Parts: sequence; structure tokens; C-alpha cells
Amino acid sequence: MTDPGGIPVADGNYTMRFRIYNVLSGGTALWDSGARTVALSGGVFNVLLGESPQPALVLDFNADYWLLVTFNGVDQSPRQRLASVGYAYMASGLGAGTEVSGAVTSGTYAALKGTNTATAGETSGVRGESGSPSGTGVHGEAGAVSGATYRLY
Repeated sequence: MTDPGGIPVADGNYTMRFRIYNVLSGGTALWDSGARTVALSGGVFNVLLGESPQPALVLDFNADYWLLVTFNGVDQSPRQRLASVGYAYMASGLGAGTEVSGAVTSGTYAALKGTNTATAGETSGVRGESGSPSGTGVHGEAGAVSGATYRLY
């Protein structure tokens, strides 16, 4: 946050309000944080929108939105565009110790699926390894009471 000359505002607590719209100007706010006290240091602040005590942020973010920031009672302009983007836990893969889980519901067949389309070489669709002498690289359990079930197939 800077003054009109581009100089960061003085460190301290300021009243701020955040509103999200589905239009660049005009319109009705789809979400409103309400007025809140926010600490600034060197003109920088950090606010997680939708975090308590603000109202929950329940927008799908499957469309473009615009954020209006009000600083000490003055609306900042222009509104800042919030564009939807794909979500990635980590772009290069999962970190060590990350748990991947998912529920299998009617009409689905796998909580975790790996597909291997390679036609040569040593490859795996899903691979598990354990360095522990008592560990398991891949473990599967079946608890169905009827029908064809497999622990590991």
C-alpha cells in the first residue's frame, strides 16, 4: 500500500475492507470481508480472504472476479482482477510424506489410479517402495461383504 506518490504508507494498523465482484466496475459485491484492522509493514500486508472472523468465501473461482480494497475508508481503484487458474499441490510432484487419499463412491472404481501407456522399458502405472524390512511398498485391503473383491490386484 502506497501513498499517491508511490511511497509505502507508515508501518502500523489500518482499517481495510475487501469485496469481490464479478464485474470490473459497478455491480453488487458477491463477498464482503467487512471492515477489519490490518497490520502493514513497509506497505506490505497479508490477509487470507474468507478466514475467520470474516464471512466464509464460498465462490467457485471458475470465473473471473475483481477485488476492491478499501483502505482507511477510501476505495482503491481500479479493482484488481482475480483470474481462475489450475491448482497444483506441487508442480513437480508430491513432497515426501504427502498422503494422497480419496473416497470411492458409486460410479467410480479407484481412489488412486496410475496409467502407464509406455510400450517398452521398465515402467509402472503405480509403484510403491519401502526401505524398511518390515514395511510394505504397496498395500491394499478389501472390506466388501459380497461380490468380487481383491486386496491387491
